[in-house]
Amino acid sequence: MVNTLARLGARAYWRANMPFVAAFAESLLGYGEGAYAVDGKAIAARLDGFLAEVNTPVFLQFVATLALLPLYEPPKWPRSNLAHSVVKVWYFFKSLFAHGQFLAASKEKRAAWIEEMYQRLIRDAPEQEDDTVKTITTLNIFKFTLVSAYLDDARLWSAIDYVPFPKGEWNPPSGPNLETPPRTTSSQLLHEHRQTPPQVAVKPPKRLTYCVIGSGAGGAIAARTIQEENPDARVILIEEGPLVTNDQFKASVLDSLAKLYMNAAITLSKDQQFMFQQGRCVGGSTVVNNSVAFRPEGFWWTDLKRRWQNLGIKLDFDDLDRDFDVLTRRLHIAPVQERVISAGARTVRDGFARLVAAGRGADTAYADVLAPITVSSNSLNCVGCGRCNLGCQYDAKQSTLVAVIPDFVRAGGLLVPDAKAVKLEFGPDDPQRSGMQVKAVCVLHAGGTTRIEAVHEAALAQRIPRGHPRRPDRRQAFQRERRHSGRGPLPGAPGLLHRAASGVRGRGPRRADDHRDGICPPRARGPGPPRVGSGIPAPASPHYPHDDGDAGVRHARLRRNQARPARGQRLRDRLQAD
Repeated sequence: MVNTLARLGARAYWRANMPFVAAFAESLLGYGEGAYAVDGKAIAARLDGFLAEVNTPVFLQFVATLALLPLYEPPKWPRSNLAHSVVKVWYFFKSLFAHGQFLAASKEKRAAWIEEMYQRLIRDAPEQEDDTVKTITTLNIFKFTLVSAYLDDARLWSAIDYVPFPKGEWNPPSGPNLETPPRTTSSQLLHEHRQTPPQVAVKPPKRLTYCVIGSGAGGAIAARTIQEENPDARVILIEEGPLVTNDQFKASVLDSLAKLYMNAAITLSKDQQFMFQQGRCVGGSTVVNNSVAFRPEGFWWTDLKRRWQNLGIKLDFDDLDRDFDVLTRRLHIAPVQERVISAGARTVRDGFARLVAAGRGADTAYADVLAPITVSSNSLNCVGCGRCNLGCQYDAKQSTLVAVIPDFVRAGGLLVPDAKAVKLEFGPDDPQRSGMQVKAVCVLHAGGTTRIEAVHEAALAQRIPRGHPRRPDRRQAFQRERRHSGRGPLPGAPGLLHRAASGVRGRGPRRADDHRDGICPPRARGPGPPRVGSGIPAPASPHYPHDDGDAGVRHARLRRNQARPARGQRLRDRLQAD
């Protein structure tokens, strides 16, 4: 009831301020001429449709951002905390009631007003370090949303010669129809086999159940790995966001922000220094990233290991490096093909190449310029539409939605979208049976409350005495614990951490440059041979015409059998140390 009333009140405020939003958008983005003219009313109308699609918390956040726009700021902030707070409240109300004054001003005065406002906020940014709400952050959120609405204008696409549906001599995986691509076979499979929490809540007797929370790069690979190494187990892949497949992706920026992103892509970091953009759909952020898939090498690899080790993350980095080779095959990672590199990216690349040539063998300012390389991308028959961040309509981008989760479902995995895990519960330790079971219950919320019982297999393997008939495969349990040690939840019971951990520890800004336009420093390695223990078979690939999928699986099985004695010794050493 409270949420409904809050949304109705915020909706009324938004509708009353739509003329102000239209005028502010024109002044902020520049008025332009001809096809480049900014239509403020059209932007406000697109935002109105966007806000109708987002959930209530996001809607209230956006309307609060509108109310907090700092149209006025004091010439100088007082040093006293009390005086600072009083002045801030006063100028908040002054700005709140200045929307009408802004509308009444001429176009020139509005543009000058915004320019002065930005300069003032940049100057006063250090003064707001300790403020709960930073006004420059508020303005940046508003600007980001207005720019997204502006980019949805088809007139702008035409003016900059952007072709949304480029025709080529090749077809993407979805087929030749680029404007309205049909639903692919793998997408149809996911829709036909999607589950609901009540359907998976009943635990079959005498069968291990694993709940993997999150279907992105980590969760989907973890679920598939468990499935490969323990085919008899029941694996449930839980995703808070919806199942959106290739035929449901839109070319509109705002539509994609509302459907595919956490908090419509305006989630703030704790210190409000940047917006954290994260996917919220089946496939997670792999659905909305730029499909740039380079691996760190040289300085970048050494620096990454150092930073992670300083954070207390303990990994077998050699093992991790070999895992890159496995995923390279699975995700069809290869340098972007020349046919989809944009003209702008070619110009930048050629310019760097000339700088390298000018600095070769000479003591000039260009002597240290590195030769440009083409980034690698996890894509297959990409058409170069440039809408990677909106979800690939053609299944060319090999996200986990395309390359991993369909195989997981075919092998009997249970995909549960639109289900938020709100709590993990653990059964009390029974003194007489403490060495026999470790139970965890995942509580889901999806129009009701559903409880799913799961098991923490790594802990189970360590607590059950050797030789006990209920002890699971010790090697598999140790492998999973070793791979995931310090990185987050174990696959056996996601959310069960070895130690306290931050949800975003070590995570930098997610986005990279679009692979069509990006030139990045680290050179990507070529695809490597299949490796043991990844839990992912090596399918046939256009990059590996000499090898079929069965041969890759046979090769992996042979190396697995050869490695068993050494792994058994590592497990015995680990259990003895514990």
